[in-house]
Amino acid sequence: GMTIAVIDAGFRDADSNPAFNYLFSSGKVLGTWDFVDGNDSVYDNGQHGLWVLSIIASNIQGVLVGVAPEASFYLFRTENTSSEYLIEEDNWVSAAEYADSAGVDILTTSLGYKTFTDTNMNHTYADMDGNTTRISRGADKAAGKGMLVVNSAGNAGGSSWQYIVAPADGDSVLAVGSVDDSENYSSFSSTGPSSDGQIKPNVAAMGGGTTTITTFGGTQTGSGTSFAAPLIAGLAACLWQAHPNAASMDVFNAIQQSSSQYSNPDDLLGYGIPNFMTAHYILAGLPATNDEDGDGVPDVDDKCLLTPFPVIVGTDGCPVNFELNSFLEAMENPFGSSLSYLYYSESDERLEVSFFDILGKKVAEREITLVGEAYNTIVLAGLDDLSQGLYIVKIKSGEKRGSRKLIKY
Repeated sequence: GMTIAVIDAGFRDADSNPAFNYLFSSGKVLGTWDFVDGNDSVYDNGQHGLWVLSIIASNIQGVLVGVAPEASFYLFRTENTSSEYLIEEDNWVSAAEYADSAGVDILTTSLGYKTFTDTNMNHTYADMDGNTTRISRGADKAAGKGMLVVNSAGNAGGSSWQYIVAPADGDSVLAVGSVDDSENYSSFSSTGPSSDGQIKPNVAAMGGGTTTITTFGGTQTGSGTSFAAPLIAGLAACLWQAHPNAASMDVFNAIQQSSSQYSNPDDLLGYGIPNFMTAHYILAGLPATNDEDGDGVPDVDDKCLLTPFPVIVGTDGCPVNFELNSFLEAMENPFGSSLSYLYYSESDERLEVSFFDILGKKVAEREITLVGEAYNTIVLAGLDDLSQGLYIVKIKSGEKRGSRKLIKY
């Protein structure tokens, strides 16, 4: 399993919150420490960490299940919400050192630093170069030890500061910006680049209107990059567990490369919104066009994986009701040098028919025009060039598509 350290400002009453009954009853909280007060009690200060943790670890069926409820956790309090001093950055570095010694895989933090109670301690944008602030240097050091370091980008997007905050500027820190449920940039999300010109944030996730657990075990919605970061951290844990031999930076790079605007990053969303199926294929060395269930929809876009043959699916890979189903079922199987049969169509249709070998290579394609409310003679000729064996025939009609396995004799 994967181990995640959540570093925050406190996890008030998490040990008695019904959302975490499974977490505690199964012994998945491996350790706690309060670096502010110097004890192991992290459940009597602040709710922010509770909300963050719930996005990953809550487990109330039918209410809210986090993205990685089977992970194990260390919970660290490093932030003092009553004031802001540089010692909190030192606390964070101490927590990261503890996490490293405990064998933690992923550090996730929804904290950031730019200004302080003592203004003489304030950072400047020039300091956001990944090499100046204590916390950013510590975060890069933690990444160098083999941990995946995930951090919220910050909520300064609508302020005069505007930019990311430390440690999101670290070059080995996966900084996470925010989008809403329509995948639009959240105006509060801190922007890039870092002062030394790095693409920041690295990626983005839903931090606008994200559902979390309340102190009493109910649900609520909240907004902030604080809620985007744990989504990425939890999904990263699932991805990494599927590829246990990958290095942390392999996981980092796969997540980044899978993102929606990887080829055209910007200062709002960085490389964009990750697709973790694509990231999985990157780590597995599989092509992005891989279609495990053979329904004509690449797995990276398929929202209904392993749809059985010969169910007809839409462009999202999910089953739809359409007469193509009967069209596929009517196909001669096995077939010889041609496929021909009589088929009644209820509507005018234009079909694209493609044949693929077992390696996924397209070996033949045909077009068919059906006349509605009539019997149509279907002839797919010229298939004698295909060698004997198993083929997948895929049919598209507008937004509908389906597939079936056929044997050539």
